[in-house]
Amino acid sequence: MESAPRLTPRIKSSPPERKIESMPPNLEEFIPEDRLPYYIDVYDNDNGPGSKISRLVLPERPVYRHFGLSGLNLEIWTKFLERNPVRFVRRFPRPSPASIFDFDKGANGNDPKSTSGYPKIGQIDLRNHEYLGSGNHSYVALAPLTLPSTTDAPPVHGAVAVKLALFDEGELLMNEAKIYCAFPRELQEDRGFDLPSVVPKSYGYYQASHGAFESQSLVGEFTNYERKEICKVLQHVSTFLLIEHCGVQIDPLVGKEQEPVLSLFKRLHEANFVQGSPSPRNVVVQPGPLTVPKGERSLHKPSYRILDFGRGLSADFGIGRKHPEFLAERKEAEMKWAQERLSLNEYF
Repeated sequence: MESAPRLTPRIKSSPPERKIESMPPNLEEFIPEDRLPYYIDVYDNDNGPGSKISRLVLPERPVYRHFGLSGLNLEIWTKFLERNPVRFVRRFPRPSPASIFDFDKGANGNDPKSTSGYPKIGQIDLRNHEYLGSGNHSYVALAPLTLPSTTDAPPVHGAVAVKLALFDEGELLMNEAKIYCAFPRELQEDRGFDLPSVVPKSYGYYQASHGAFESQSLVGEFTNYERKEICKVLQHVSTFLLIEHCGVQIDPLVGKEQEPVLSLFKRLHEANFVQGSPSPRNVVVQPGPLTVPKGERSLHKPSYRILDFGRGLSADFGIGRKHPEFLAERKEAEMKWAQERLSLNEYF
């Protein structure tokens, strides 16, 4: 596993003081790459085998052996979770020095030139999550995200969709993360009636790692053997992708109802992307327009968004870059699929 930067001393973020009783408003703000945290600490007070970290990001006990996890010491893992968050490190967008460290909190006072500043640490609080959906490859929950303050900006707090890969489906989630990194900003932001947002905003793709674990200031004593066992489990913990929560799945559409959604696919294709599996479950709707305050929005002016790019293609990398003619064929085929699969007629 790739190691995180060596830090002295180990860094601990301040845990939320109590369970959040209500979900904060959805985070709709575009967050620049250098504002995203390098680390995210995931908290869950329902610890042990029933916790979201243990139950959702690790396969269930009956299939441990099938996935090569039968030798893991889950008692030590549970002991670790009882008092500590699980720390994840950002993999996409790929971190730059400016996005990793808060240089105004260096070892030499507030020297902005110090290269030993403290890393930016965010928090996900799964103690107050809401289930959004699941499929063959992923589980999605709504949970509060907190980003630390910087010299130029206050802390950010809002609800985001946390998408976890199930079992051995991490490649699909990584592909989706790469595509989100490649999306131009104009596809993610609503710029008026003629240019609504096409896809959700993304807040990073994160992975548990030995380096991230070693950067933590742990609560409780752990022997060297226990630390090694914890790191073994971390190798099997799911990655997760943070994206904007953009509403609920649409019902099959009729007639002119299809037009705004098909126009989103057209703009997606014009930007040289393919979604890969168009269907009503991969399109969501919420009250709009998004350019007005939330209290003034209505489903009479709906805002649609395209989701799920695990099987997507981009001209920026992979087969979409190597074979542009194949990408063109897929765009043409996808528009036909979208017209068929989004239609109410498909269901009768």
